[in-house]
Amino acid sequence: MQMMKKAIKDGGDSRVFKHFFQNSTELKHFWTIVESDKETAVSWGVVGKRLETGDIFTLTGKDVAKINDEQKIIYLPVIGDNV
Repeated sequence: MQMMKKAIKDGGDSRVFKHFFQNSTELKHFWTIVESDKETAVSWGVVGKRLETGDIFTLTGKDVAKINDEQKIIYLPVIGDNV
């Protein structure tokens, strides 16, 4: 969990996401999107099961994409509520 907290705080780490998907099963994702001219915010939630223990877990958070004048994403932090 420390690795997940650091990766989310530092803006992401592909090793964390790879570990997450290799060690989780039966994932269900839910999200709501709010758009404006300069950003798109996605509030999300995930529920799943740990492969090794069978324990159920939940995660929630928000991704906020900053968008430039050419409609390209210039910044995309993943902000987890659980960290």
